Parts: sequence; C-alpha cells; structure tokens
Amino acid sequence: MPFYVRLTPCFFRGSDYAYHHGMAEDPSRFIHSKLVVHEVPRQFGAKPDPPILSQFELPLEPEVATFFRDRTTRSLLEEGVEVKFRHGAATTVPKLISDIFDKPSTFLLATQEITSQLARSQGAGNNAGLLSIALGKIEQKPALAIMKLEKANGVRVETVHHNDGRVALSPKAIHDLMLTQQTRVFKVGMFIKISDDPQEIVGTVSDEQQRGRTQIADFFLADFLGCELVQQSSVSTRRFFETLVGFVNSRVPEVTTRASYMRAAVAALNSNATTLNVKGFVRDHVNTKHQSELSKLLAEQNVPNSFRKDVQEIKSKLSRMVIDFKNGASVIAPYEIDPATFKLDQGDDGRTKVTVHDKVKGVGGRK
Repeated sequence: MPFYVRLTPCFFRGSDYAYHHGMAEDPSRFIHSKLVVHEVPRQFGAKPDPPILSQFELPLEPEVATFFRDRTTRSLLEEGVEVKFRHGAATTVPKLISDIFDKPSTFLLATQEITSQLARSQGAGNNAGLLSIALGKIEQKPALAIMKLEKANGVRVETVHHNDGRVALSPKAIHDLMLTQQTRVFKVGMFIKISDDPQEIVGTVSDEQQRGRTQIADFFLADFLGCELVQQSSVSTRRFFETLVGFVNSRVPEVTTRASYMRAAVAALNSNATTLNVKGFVRDHVNTKHQSELSKLLAEQNVPNSFRKDVQEIKSKLSRMVIDFKNGASVIAPYEIDPATFKLDQGDDGRTKVTVHDKVKGVGGRK
C-alpha cells in the first residue's frame, strides 16, 4: 500500500508560523519518548565497514532531548521542504517508519535497519556520520525525527556497555560534541502520523549540505528515505482555483451552477481549515454529472488529492466575483453577497438577467 507524506518548516515562532509554511504540526512541540544513535562509516571499497549499531536504548536526559529537538527544528525552519513517499520505492524506510508508529516496541530494531539502509544508500563521496533517530509525539500525534550528523575526523563517540556485553552510542556524548562544534547537522527528516489511516503520514526533509531551498541530495531523499518533493502549497492552491474557474466557464453552461461552484470554492479556500480535500470538495459541492469530468481535469493539472492551502497568490481573486457579458458589460459582487439582494436568472435563450435590489452607494470606474 502506498504512503503519502506532506510537510515543511517551523521553529520557535509557534504553530501559526508552521501552518503558514505548510507544516502539518509545529516540530518545536516534539516530545521525546525514545532516542538512539548509530554510526555510519564512510563507504569505501567493495566491502565497506558495516554500521556501528546501538544494541540497547539509554535513558534520555531532558536537556539532551531538548537540544536534539531544537537542532532538528532549526534545520527544518531554515532548509525544510515538504515531501511524500514515492510509489514503488526500493528502500524499506517508509514501511519501517509506519511499523514504528504502529508498534513502538519495534523501535530499536527498526532504527538499526534504517541505519543499515542509509549505509547501503551512501556512496564513497558521502560523509561518514552519526544517525540519531527519535520517537515521540507532537500534539499527541506519533512523530519520528531522523537526523544525520557529521562525525569529525579523529573524534571518538563514547559508548556505554551493558552488563550482558551489548553497547550503545551515547546521545549525551553527541550532545556534548555538538556544543563544542565538533559535529554539525547534515540532514533531517521528520514524519508525523496525523490519523489512523496508514497513508496519512506527513513529513519534511532538510539538507544543510546543499545550497538553496528544495535542494536535497538524491541518495538521502530518494534512495534512503524513498521520498520525493511535494508541490508547493501555493502552487497547488492556485492550480485548484484556476482549473475550477476554467472548468465552470467552458464546461458548465448554467450560470447559477457556475456561481454555486465558485462560491463553494471560495468558501473552502477562505475557511479556517488548513488543508483542502479535493475529492471531498468535488463530492460535496459539484453536481454528479460534472464530478467525473472535473476530477479528471484536476488530476491532469497535477492538483493533489489533498493539499495545504496557501492563498497568497490568488488572494485578490477570492474577494469578488466578476461576471462578464458578451456585450461588454460586467457585474462585480462579493461572493458572500446576500442572495435576497442579488439574483441570477438564466432564460431559455441562454441569456442571463442579473437583478440587484439595493440602494446605490456610488458610481465610478471598475474596482
């Protein structure tokens, strides 16, 4: 079953900032429950050194958890982009993340396999590094943070030995190294399960080694995480609106139906909901005879089935409806106008009569 992911950046400015940038949740609210660190050596030769895997979980000190959360969040704010899991990706990471969410007891073993997958995805040109993987919650939703860190040459990471001989890399030691600037953040991925639907996992990825936003190394994004970039929210919002406008003007002859569809779209885009479910909109607001054709057209225009709304590019188009007539006349009205004062009546000859019953406020040029 395919997975779908959405998501991007936010840091100390809170949820409003996160929503503005397309994030499903504010990552600065991440509350740790588990964190492990593994090491991936540089992958030289036909038989590169295997990863050094933590074999048990260490207690997580609060200040260490806070530090890891803050570094993760800062990276997502500065460089994060929304991603989704690719259909048919060869990597096992999407399934491992889903398994962790469904059964947290698999966390340690799953993180070991995730680290091994990173080692297999890296080439000789990729830096050695430490991989921290944290499980927790954001606003009571399961969340997973993956952070690849630099391992500076000559720096040895402290290990803790269990009575039975098992070893684990110390998150406290990594915290101390980062404070002394002996290691830095390379790449981050954060994934959140926003509902019980296994497809509803949202995520953001950042790459501090690449220049420019939306630039993520292929080995990390595709080969390791099995992800691809998601269309920007502003683009999805604009395409949805423009496709609907084109559809009603070319495929819907009834003027009142056109107006009904446009009012519904404007209301949906201006609502407090942060996302728009396209299938739900078509089902609830479009006549049955038009649903299939509109759905096909939206898909052809690469409008996602669900997207986070960003109306900045079309804000001016959402305030007033403009009705242009063939004779050159135009009528401008707010979408939310009282129907008792504004009526559209289409005759059998295809012509439409507009009735405005109200007091005249003024006369002037087109607004």
